[in-house]
Amino acid sequence: MREHARGNVVVGLLIDTDGSVQPDEVIGCDAPPAILVADAVRQWRYAPARLGNEPVMVFMTAHLSFQLDGR
Repeated sequence: MREHARGNVVVGLLIDTDGSVQPDEVIGCDAPPAILVADAVRQWRYAPARLGNEPVMVFMTAHLSFQLDGR
């Protein structure tokens, strides 16, 4: 954070049938704190995808940009 790091991360996400997010893998990262991204996306919640009336698991990718400001 002291260096005010910034970068981009592409992470694969598995959205479960209850809408919870499981970071599946970091696909690309141009800065070291990719583990922080995985921890952050675990807190996200989605409405589950549905096939007919049934909730289903889906895989998606998220493209994230970040800047650590040192506060």
